[in-house]
Amino acid sequence: MTGTVARARAALASGLPPAAVYAELAVGADFRDTALAVCDALGIPRADAEQRLGSAGELWDFAPGEEALLGELLEVVAVFDVHVTLDGTGERIRGLLGRAMGTAGGFGSGMAFGIRRKLATGRLTEAYAVLVGLPVRTRGEPARYRTELIAAGELLAAWLPPDDHEAAGRVREALERCARRDTTGDGRPGPSLPDLASPATPGTAPRRVAGKPDYAQ
Repeated sequence: MTGTVARARAALASGLPPAAVYAELAVGADFRDTALAVCDALGIPRADAEQRLGSAGELWDFAPGEEALLGELLEVVAVFDVHVTLDGTGERIRGLLGRAMGTAGGFGSGMAFGIRRKLATGRLTEAYAVLVGLPVRTRGEPARYRTELIAAGELLAAWLPPDDHEAAGRVREALERCARRDTTGDGRPGPSLPDLASPATPGTAPRRVAGKPDYAQ
């Protein structure tokens, strides 16, 4: 598998997304072993990769010629997600957003999964924009939800790179909406903001301390 890992690392370094790298390397190879090789090239610990693949057993029933589709599905179920450790402020923001999720009264499983992916991969601006646009359910705690989001938004606005004007504008708009709902006592943070694309939006790369993929070094 060492040779496959090296090829995967080179393909990733060239700019190909993990799903495309998988589709290329899986042709004529064992599907599961190829997934492990791509995870290894991304810097995902083997134990984590094994755990992720363990819940995707039915995917290995795909036939030759369906490698591209399988790669896309592995991407969708977060097999290739690289979890990152952020600096101190980033981790505080992530914690606040996680606590906000816990006070919302629950989300649909797909929505919750998507937000957790954004948090784990350091896409805090995206996670924040989504959370601000979601309503608090009846069994939730609207006041605590808004308090956590306002605190997270204030930290996030100061934490973003100073030249990232687009992300700063989105955070500022979301923070203002959340603060307005806090003063009116409305239980809903506000109208939904558009969910941002699953891949990290250009110009909003998180500040990482650890977790940088090997191929990017």
